[in-house]
Amino acid sequence: MSEAVGLPTEAETRATPAPITFEEFVALRSGDLWRSAYLLTGDAQKA
Repeated sequence: MSEAVGLPTEAETRATPAPITFEEFVALRSGDLWRSAYLLTGDAQKA
């Protein structure tokens, strides 16, 4: 199964605090959630 690209590892799955939807998973893997969180917590507070 190590050749399966894009799937979370067992450690990543355990580290997930709560179940997420497939869409959320895809967004997280692509960095969209991290980018959104940074914009909300970082740049927004500076403005």
